[in-house]
Amino acid sequence: MSDTQSQEAVTFLNETTAEFRNEMGELVEKYYSDEYFDEIGGPEAVVHQVVPDLAWREWFNGAMIPARQMHYVFEQGDPYYRDRDIIVGLSEQIRDEIKHANTLANISRRFGVDMDFAQWDQWLDEDVAEALVAQHQAAMAPDYEGPQYSAVGMQCSTEIIAVHTLHRMAEYMEPSYPNAADQMREIANDEDDHVHVGRMIVERFSTPEDIPVLREITETKRERIENMLRTRYERTMDE
Repeated sequence: MSDTQSQEAVTFLNETTAEFRNEMGELVEKYYSDEYFDEIGGPEAVVHQVVPDLAWREWFNGAMIPARQMHYVFEQGDPYYRDRDIIVGLSEQIRDEIKHANTLANISRRFGVDMDFAQWDQWLDEDVAEALVAQHQAAMAPDYEGPQYSAVGMQCSTEIIAVHTLHRMAEYMEPSYPNAADQMREIANDEDDHVHVGRMIVERFSTPEDIPVLREITETKRERIENMLRTRYERTMDE
């Protein structure tokens, strides 16, 4: 990729990640407000109703998508030389995400939620489950072949909202359950590394012709994230 091509990708990434940080922060403040958390029943209810699907996202978005991206890098890139840093970064992300999912699952278990990722439909509301799957499919970008497409659908978008979500939940949980809050913040601290890996992928694998497609994927992902948050919020506040 030429310097000009790379610069187009950098400009797109800078604009997109800045927009996501602002917009996702606003969405989390709106839909994960103290009023909403109080309405569902306080800190214990947050663990019962919100932490399990966050654990699901860490596993299925966080670990499964990088595994698919590694496949593309081996097919389309240079995994042993030029793209070795991407392979290492994706491997580290998979390690982190499985740890995150298990940490959140353990928090849930302490509050009586029998977490089992292989039987996840048993502990998720049907509407929320459908919204989670839709969000995951948007992140996978199944209609496109290449690691850059899912990078904007996941590392450069999902990871950003994960940071906002974890910090907001930790803020709410802190007075009652400081240990759980600390664990959530520790998870959030890893997410910037994952955004960085996504940026490397987009810069190295995308072409100028990809930019409109990448932008469309981020817009779809933005809509799916908002729908997932709004679904839970409206179902609770309208009751």
